[in-house]
Amino acid sequence: QHASPSNVGGPNVDVIKDRKIKRRAEIEIDELKDVDASKERVGQLLSSLNGFVVSEEFRSNRNFDEYDMELRVPADSLDKFVASLNGLEGKISKRNFYSEDLTAKYLDSKSRKETKQAMLENYRRLLSTAKDVEDLLAIQERIDEIQEDAEAMSKVIMKIDYDVEFSSVDLTLSSYLHGHSAEEEETFLYKITDAFKGGLYIILGLIRLW
Repeated sequence: QHASPSNVGGPNVDVIKDRKIKRRAEIEIDELKDVDASKERVGQLLSSLNGFVVSEEFRSNRNFDEYDMELRVPADSLDKFVASLNGLEGKISKRNFYSEDLTAKYLDSKSRKETKQAMLENYRRLLSTAKDVEDLLAIQERIDEIQEDAEAMSKVIMKIDYDVEFSSVDLTLSSYLHGHSAEEEETFLYKITDAFKGGLYIILGLIRLW
């Protein structure tokens, strides 16, 4: 049975139609033949959907080259973008989606901001009527504190709007070198080592017989 949250101290989130849903995706694509070409293709897909790259990190060793990228895609184009990644010549080894309902936090922050703004108006009226210097300083100090709180709430609201409008995508692109994936490389080296050990045992056996 679904339990509805209490609406004490604020509106009931269950009745809000315009919910604030933050979406995020984690995608890993391995065994790409050309990681740089794949990265360029991702950039083209992003541009076509009005998305953008937030950050990227490149790593390389003897086995593979790898890009870790944080992307932002308009929320209504997230599914289309992820589906388009199937066109890359690689193996999708990870594809996870997450969502978080930020409606309650958004409404609470908005309510707090409105309360702070109302308090500011009251203190500003008091400031205009105060005659004592000590009172003036005390009221101004309180105004500064309230204004700082109101600005903090504004930043929270703006961040939620941003996260809801642009979904986050953590994308990893890997290109294995030498024609072997990490698993294949390990198996390949194991076979060589095993064969070497086998040949060594034969030689040692012949020496003993001699």
